[in-house]
Amino acid sequence: MSKTIKFGTLFMAALCASAAQAATLTYNYTGNEFTVAVSPQTTTNFVSGSFTLPAALGDNLFNEAITPSTYSFSDGLQTMTNANSAIEFFDISTGGSGQITGWYIYLYTVGELDNDIIYTSSIYGGGIVCGVCDFVSNVNSGESGEVINDPGTWTPEPSTVALMSLGILAGAFVARKRLVHPGVR
Repeated sequence: MSKTIKFGTLFMAALCASAAQAATLTYNYTGNEFTVAVSPQTTTNFVSGSFTLPAALGDNLFNEAITPSTYSFSDGLQTMTNANSAIEFFDISTGGSGQITGWYIYLYTVGELDNDIIYTSSIYGGGIVCGVCDFVSNVNSGESGEVINDPGTWTPEPSTVALMSLGILAGAFVARKRLVHPGVR
């Protein structure tokens, strides 16, 4: 194998490894539809959202306070992000393989006359609003929506950078195979 091919292969491997290490991980939440709603909320609305971390959550965390790089949660009418809201609580519990098994997230708007909140929790007794529930509210207008004792689900999503790195690595492998075995496709 020529020095150029060896160098190119090593360079691509190093690039992929560093890109994979720099990758972030996004966790997506989908709640269930509200069972109680005060207009303009409806029983077809629900809490959904996501947060991003620079690395995967650890194994066997218990109500660990985390600080996400970014977050965005919505109830279908309002969206709270790290740019327009503040975190009261953002606690996560995980199982043996780092999957989210418990959470307590309380977000609120700041600097407004009408304070809005988005709250989701799967922790019995840990919730200051409604225990195990998804709850949204505008404190001053009285609008709200909630679903109690029916928490939603979380799914992790690898970042685009990590997926691109795998694609580049696969491309390098195929290119190498073609150079070593010209007749192989």
